[in-house]
Amino acid sequence: MIDTLALTLMDYVVLPGFDFTLQPPSISTKTGKLGATYPLFRLNGSIITGSKAYHNSERFHVDIEPFSPDFPDLIVCRVHLSVPKFVTGSNYNLLGHSELNDVLSAKGLENELRAIGIATNIETATLSRLDLTRNVVCAERCATYAPLFQLLSMSRTTHADFGGTGHLWRNGQHQLAVYDKLAEMLNKKMETSGLPRNTLRFEYRLMRSRKLRATLLGMTTVADLKSGYDALAPAYEKALCKGIFRYQMPDRATFSFDAIVSDMKKFQDEPGYWFKRWKDAAFMELLISAGGLEGVETVMAAAAEVSSSRQVANKIRREMDALRVQAAVIKAVPQSSKKTYKDLFNELQDKVLLKAA
Repeated sequence: MIDTLALTLMDYVVLPGFDFTLQPPSISTKTGKLGATYPLFRLNGSIITGSKAYHNSERFHVDIEPFSPDFPDLIVCRVHLSVPKFVTGSNYNLLGHSELNDVLSAKGLENELRAIGIATNIETATLSRLDLTRNVVCAERCATYAPLFQLLSMSRTTHADFGGTGHLWRNGQHQLAVYDKLAEMLNKKMETSGLPRNTLRFEYRLMRSRKLRATLLGMTTVADLKSGYDALAPAYEKALCKGIFRYQMPDRATFSFDAIVSDMKKFQDEPGYWFKRWKDAAFMELLISAGGLEGVETVMAAAAEVSSSRQVANKIRREMDALRVQAAVIKAVPQSSKKTYKDLFNELQDKVLLKAA
């Protein structure tokens, strides 16, 4: 259920053997002026200063820095991690309650922090970001569903479309994201062998402590998260229902990658340029589906009537008859393999909200 988790440590001690990189203040190349520097921590009796200190590893990232520009004297330690990646090295498969408890324990993350020189009680860490997520293995290719999300318009959010592979709706407090999980992993050069090809990930990202408290019944600390884990799924589903799944999709036919491939194969065994025959047949079938056969015949008859040449008019009629025959080949595909926007949307809704059998 949880992927990204960000924590703020207010009560911690820096230990000898501290394994961090100290970042000095920035320098303006134009004026030579130094940026802000802060007393970050005390080590071996000395105060260590800099703009911040950080530790970066494959399993988590830590920053020691001012709480905010408005509170430069309040130095905190921030920890950022993907909970499943912390355990397995990948964030595809999500963890359950007991596994989360193991990560957020004295033998888990707390022990890993001590190994790099940060002593703390992880139970008291403040929640500053939480991403709730589910994977959906779709019946169609992920790109088939992209038009659905382009139709959505959520109030008080901005929408970003990442080339058809992902969609993000966000404001300053929270985000809703839907994206092709394997495409994202391949872009980051992560291993994807053996994973389901058509995986869409639906994420609800709580980006601020205040939003976390308001959404998750006052959750503030790691201890609250562990004891209140059962509240996560209802909060996630409520957010998806108020955001993405409050819409109704039109009962309009759409393109299915697998259905298109099946249609094309019907034309490949015939001699000649099969792609043009498929294209013409598909276009005619689309016209017939939209306007009915009588409507298409009316349009074609009008085209013949407009023509100033009897020869051209006769050719149009012959083409219409031939295309009708070819369109019947596509029309013969069982209706169960043809889907509408509404079908695709209902499939996703059932799977995300765990309604599917």
